Amino acid sequence: MVTPSSGAIAAAAKGAPGRVVVLSANPMHDTGGGQRSAMLARSFLAREWAVVFVSHGRVTETVDLGLRFDDPRLVELELRDALRAPVRDALADFLAGAPSLVITQVPVREWLSFLRAAADAGATAVYDCVDRWDSELGRGWYRRDVEEAVARASHVNIASAPALLDHVERFTGREAHLLPNAFNAHVFEADAPARARPDDLPEGRVALYVGALWGGWMDWGLVRVCGREDRHDVRIASGAGEERIDTDPDGRTMALARLVACKGDPGF
Repeated sequence: MVTPSSGAIAAAAKGAPGRVVVLSANPMHDTGGGQRSAMLARSFLAREWAVVFVSHGRVTETVDLGLRFDDPRLVELELRDALRAPVRDALADFLAGAPSLVITQVPVREWLSFLRAAADAGATAVYDCVDRWDSELGRGWYRRDVEEAVARASHVNIASAPALLDHVERFTGREAHLLPNAFNAHVFEADAPARARPDDLPEGRVALYVGALWGGWMDWGLVRVCGREDRHDVRIASGAGEERIDTDPDGRTMALARLVACKGDPGF
């Protein structure tokens, strides 16, 4: 990723009705561009807000789809670049203008300086709790005191599922708000005409799963049983997890589709 200059941040903000800094685990184009933080950023861009998207980590996919987001109001930064003095100062100016937000996902210590900058600039800080990170998801990096600090430093706490509301509220003693994942009409066309069937879908009835393949919640035995009992081909559509294909060595129940960009294949 080419590091944008501090001038790019000022240019993106010029004339925008609002400004938002999205602090995300990974870059916008990771996971086909479909992650919640990327969807939030694109929704703000559709409303002509200026967006600075800061990613803590790198792309996790093994396939590069060439997916990039080109918008004059969007600036994408890696964390290490966002922490450099000229860019950090530009972000402070960015947040001091018109209505501004900082939205945090994946509670890591590095975000705390951004939340302090939001407070200094009079911006609204939002912690978006999308998972229980005190699980295998956070193995090796999660610290409860850091998540509590992020939640307490945020003016508004939201959660993507009812089960996460109590978790966040225990940190702050304040009410958290439910903002669940939902059908996105900008991505899925409910009333679209029939599309050509993707080449890598099997014939017959298909149960299509799109999502993560790793972790204790992925019950491969159950997938096999469902496929055989219901006489479905169970098609796993994901760009990761190719090493798991040996869970069904005969290939009769499961198969891996290619990584598909968000809106990249209308058939899917």
